[in-house]
Amino acid sequence: MNTLLKRLPRTIRANRWLVVGSITLVMLASALYASMNGLLVDIGSSRARFESESHIESATFVPRTPFADLAAFQQDNGVLVEARREVDIAVTAKLTLRVFERTSRVDIPVVTDGRALQADNEMLLGQTAATATKTRLGSTMALNGRTFTVVGFVAVPDYMYPIRTTDDAGIVLDPTAFGIAVVTPAAMTQLAPTALTTWHIK
Repeated sequence: MNTLLKRLPRTIRANRWLVVGSITLVMLASALYASMNGLLVDIGSSRARFESESHIESATFVPRTPFADLAAFQQDNGVLVEARREVDIAVTAKLTLRVFERTSRVDIPVVTDGRALQADNEMLLGQTAATATKTRLGSTMALNGRTFTVVGFVAVPDYMYPIRTTDDAGIVLDPTAFGIAVVTPAAMTQLAPTALTTWHIK
């Protein structure tokens, strides 16, 4: 035992750089683990907060007949239900936007930069499309012949990925070709009176 104890300092001195390197690696690994753990906790809490604030839907449906009494249906079943209209609009020969009307109860759009809509000639543009097309806040964009000012960038909670349809053919990987936007309900009525209406339940 004494022999081993006497050899240990000599061995450490002879391999001091290996020992220092090993200790450094352990410290770096520990620091990285702590940082990643904190990051994952932050991402988890951010996601939970986003889902809570936006009232992300539990389901989307199209009713066969109109609700006779929507308020009574919601109260009887303990749910929130809100209709939302959407339409695809070709902005340029290359770029198409799926334009949603702003909702206030379910699948509430979250402004990631800029401000919320305040007028019917304003729009929110999806962050991915804005970045890809280099669109800045304050820029104008024509939708079906009407001019809108981009006052904010937006995330729509039930539409986080650029897909046109739910099949493989609907996946659009190029954000310069397809994106999302949000306008006021009044603006949607003027843009597309016959827009597709879906119902969202929470």
